[in-house]
Amino acid sequence: MAKRSEKRNYLVLIGVAVLLMGILGLFVLNADTLYVSGKAVTSSTKSVIEKSPQKNVQCSISKNIPVGETITGNNKFDNIIGPDLLSYLNRFTINFGSKTIKARELIVSGQAINDFNDPNFVTVADSISSHDKNYENDVFLESTKDSLKYYYAFDTPILVSSATPENPLIIKFLGKFLKITGTSADGTAISAEYGNDRQMKVGETFSGIKLENVGNTGSIAVNVNGVSGTIAEGKTKLVGGINIFNWESFFHKNINNRKATLVIDAGEAKEFRDGDVYIGENENSPHWTWNIGGLQENTLTIPSAKSEFLGPYIGIENDIVYDDASDYPPTVGECLKFPRLYLKVCLDNVQKNAAKVTIKGKC
Repeated sequence: MAKRSEKRNYLVLIGVAVLLMGILGLFVLNADTLYVSGKAVTSSTKSVIEKSPQKNVQCSISKNIPVGETITGNNKFDNIIGPDLLSYLNRFTINFGSKTIKARELIVSGQAINDFNDPNFVTVADSISSHDKNYENDVFLESTKDSLKYYYAFDTPILVSSATPENPLIIKFLGKFLKITGTSADGTAISAEYGNDRQMKVGETFSGIKLENVGNTGSIAVNVNGVSGTIAEGKTKLVGGINIFNWESFFHKNINNRKATLVIDAGEAKEFRDGDVYIGENENSPHWTWNIGGLQENTLTIPSAKSEFLGPYIGIENDIVYDDASDYPPTVGECLKFPRLYLKVCLDNVQKNAAKVTIKGKC
């Protein structure tokens, strides 16, 4: 009888242990508790942006372009290049209001958008094709105005004009943080915060800001010069005199694998209108200007290789013209550069009257 009682007690102890382990497991996996300077704090938010997972990212594509011809066309680059052709370009999933929005990055060359319906091309040129003797024996990349464009295109219907400071549309534009808090009535301008973002791992310090922990619902614990604070994902908080926006966070059961993307001092929203000089460009001679339209339309973006896109779009286009030697166009070993070198169109080499041109990302 004693042995049977001992066996029953043993089984009861095992059951209690299993139950406790299950409760502990649920706590570990589901609780979002961050410990900051010995104090426990909790929060719960949802993701703002999710970058679609990519494997074996293709950072560049190249084509051999006959000297004197445009870089787009048959057996050359497509007029519209997206993630399917260059996986460096991203697809995104955005949580905006109560909707899940799909979006992607596109680059375009050769759109016919001027008064004469002539395409705006990037061309591999020499002294004969360009009628410029100052080119001598060299080969260059010439570009007309608006011959290169970058678009943030929406693949799901979206009313961008419904963005407000309380319900902002947050996107990753040219790889950087852009928080849209309003639009103009005609859909050709945005009010937006634009800041420098930094991805950090737990324990890392940047500009006096230390990421102390990441919770599994998106909140982060930071310390700024000795002042601690907790910031929910998608929210901004003043900690230690610095405005910090918790853009994205990534939780892992191993604390060493947790990380977050912070935007530091994004500042107040500014208006950016179609045709305005792009951020960081020379006001008097910009290389790039904003290209914005259709934000008042509740629809998706309709791309076009022959005319301006329809529906809502946010982008930039080149404003500088390279059409003779006095413009110092890119030659062999040089590139047409997008802002922050996010993308480049490069003239690699020339062999037998054909030039190797490469479109490459910042990999």
